[in-house]
Amino acid sequence: MKKPLKITLIIILILLVGISAAAIWQRDNIKAFYLGMKYSSPDEISALMDDNDKIIEDALKEYNAGEITELDEEQKKELESGALTEQEAIDIVLGKKDGKGQSTGSAKGAKKDETDEKISQQIAKMYVLKAQYTSALEGLRSSIIAEYKALPKDKHTTASKEALGKKALGMAASLESSCDANVNAVISELKSILSAAGRDMSLVSSIQTAYNNEKQLKKAYYINMYVK
Repeated sequence: MKKPLKITLIIILILLVGISAAAIWQRDNIKAFYLGMKYSSPDEISALMDDNDKIIEDALKEYNAGEITELDEEQKKELESGALTEQEAIDIVLGKKDGKGQSTGSAKGAKKDETDEKISQQIAKMYVLKAQYTSALEGLRSSIIAEYKALPKDKHTTASKEALGKKALGMAASLESSCDANVNAVISELKSILSAAGRDMSLVSSIQTAYNNEKQLKKAYYINMYVK
């Protein structure tokens, strides 16, 4: 990779993971940086993200949620464009609809009671939020790289890089803030469902842990890709 491009990609990394001069001491960002530098390749971090998914999968066994299916890349694009609604995406995650949005006739797994169905809906919504966030993050990464490459060579200056970084930093911070708010809303609703049914609340902490881990690992992934 050419040095000027790599320098710019490091700036992109900073804005993508939300590590600014004011935020670098935040615990999650420090851990993300540590993980990003610890592993030898992004693939190793991807494997950790797969392991992290098992936290939710194991927690769901108690709630008769059946097999969860994450959205594929085409479905993510359809969700982003509006061709696929959030509820349709949730139904795909739960196996109620196929990849073409057609009803499968039944969800994967045994029949759920009303509370388990409500819980499953909230869990599936978490997977949809994950798909939306990661797609938006990849879109931001691609757009920033494209914008840099489109600059005339005489604009490949430190000032231009800083301006590009500042522009996208706000976008990345807003994206993460929006995702956090949506996740908090799901967790709040899940707490209400579990509390009303007198259910164990450990699922809530499992989801929060998995979400925080996912954010750290995603940041670490970009650090590993563009800094190491």
